[in-house]
Amino acid sequence: MTNPIKNIITAALAPAAILIFTAVSPVYGALEQGNDLSFKLTLGVSRTDNRDTVPNGGYVRGNRRVDKVSDTTFRISPAVQYEKQFPGGYDFRLYYKPSYIWHTNPREGGIESELTHSIDALLGFQITPSTRFVITDNLWWSGDKTWNYGENYVYSPDERAARDDTHYMNKLSAMLSLELTVHLKATIDGSYHIKRYDDNHLAFLYDEDIYKLGGSLTQVYNRHFSFGVFTEYTSFDRSTHGKITDRPAIIDMGVQYLKSGFQASFDLFGDKRFVFNGDTGYNHLWHEADNIPDDSMWGDTTIKLNIYQQERTGGSLGVRFGKQYSDIFPYSSQGDNSFYGSIFTTIGRPNMRNVKVGVDGEWRRREYKAYNMDDDVGADRWYSWLGANGYAEKGTHNNYWLRVWAKYRITQNIDTSVFYSYEEVVSDVNNDYSAQIFGGSVTFTWDTMRSIF
Repeated sequence: MTNPIKNIITAALAPAAILIFTAVSPVYGALEQGNDLSFKLTLGVSRTDNRDTVPNGGYVRGNRRVDKVSDTTFRISPAVQYEKQFPGGYDFRLYYKPSYIWHTNPREGGIESELTHSIDALLGFQITPSTRFVITDNLWWSGDKTWNYGENYVYSPDERAARDDTHYMNKLSAMLSLELTVHLKATIDGSYHIKRYDDNHLAFLYDEDIYKLGGSLTQVYNRHFSFGVFTEYTSFDRSTHGKITDRPAIIDMGVQYLKSGFQASFDLFGDKRFVFNGDTGYNHLWHEADNIPDDSMWGDTTIKLNIYQQERTGGSLGVRFGKQYSDIFPYSSQGDNSFYGSIFTTIGRPNMRNVKVGVDGEWRRREYKAYNMDDDVGADRWYSWLGANGYAEKGTHNNYWLRVWAKYRITQNIDTSVFYSYEEVVSDVNNDYSAQIFGGSVTFTWDTMRSIF
């Protein structure tokens, strides 16, 4: 999908990425002092009752019945972080975390163990007293894997490719914040998110590019109320054969959309404890596939209440109505309606609040239309495949998710946590299933070099 806006975003963000790495040299000298450096080691375990997201009641594949299967996953994640504020209004943060994960009951042909890596970096500049620039980079990549294949296992073409599915994801973001006057503020922001596979076949199937560019202008009316306007452009670029390798056609699933409108914030008490944020506007979508008509809607809306932690309690509640790129193959775009919330509280005496408990939940309803597919989907017999599996060509996909958790701080350097989560999917366009996961972890923290030696 050729688009000049993409070139502008890439040209602007690529030099900005270099700033993060050029800042490493002065930071390295500060590292020798051993300050502002922290280490963590997390040991975790979780167990699911539905390893393969099998539909409720199971299903029959050939002459074999497939039912839910449990699996336990162990994780070891060391991490190191350096964070520093330098004279002149510079902020720097660098975080690296490798994770080694292994399964006690991997599926036949599935991953038995895996090593992944993630790096997060932030660099902030106070250009003038009223102008600030922040750039962040988030990189994740998969490493070595071991596979669970029996001696007599017959590989399919997809599984042979999956054995070499090394890939990485990177998101580069930048924001410029300006105080034009005491009560008038502006922001300009952009991001570039990519997914890349080493294997050429998988790269053709699953590589992705997401570009975003936006801006806002906000008037602060008083300590309770502010309002303004905003605009945001998003381009999601993905072309794929799909998941069936004998298809001759290329499925175009890319989509672009431009959202513009009004935003407002209301601080209930004027002390930032209960803050309502919201935006609404007009959203127009263009599809990469020539046969899919443009789509648009008024009232693309997000509303959120933030409850900032005071003595004991914090959390958020939110609702979203809108359109965006699709999460489910082979649709290009989807309607997205979400209700979500989280709440937590601390338990204990004022100086000994070592226990924190919380609840998170979400109901997400996505809507799909038959005309939001590339014509090549029909040429690839996707409709017949849907019919053979009992799926509709259009409909809704509902996710229900609930998580209950608790954290306990044993000492200043040792934290433990446990959680239970339940997810249920009710879908016209994919499998219905439910899954329960429970687990726990312990994290050891050392704040500086001196605390270790």
